[in-house]
Amino acid sequence: MTLASISINKIMSKLKLTGKQIRAIGYNEGPVISVAMHTMCTHFKHHTEQDALPILKEVLEVPEITWQMKFWAKLQKS
Repeated sequence: MTLASISINKIMSKLKLTGKQIRAIGYNEGPVISVAMHTMCTHFKHHTEQDALPILKEVLEVPEITWQMKFWAKLQKS
């Protein structure tokens, strides 16, 4: 799944991610977890967890994506 193929959840529920979920996809322990959670809950708050976690994984695997979108800058620096 890529950023372009993500559909917004029509129910408009709020995204709730945990540090455990974010660490499970490959992020290191530390401040990057809270930055990732905050970024996702701010900019992707109406997506499902099933949509949000692949986005974070793609950002981790393809860091060039972060420079295309300003709100990823903090995550890239962490």
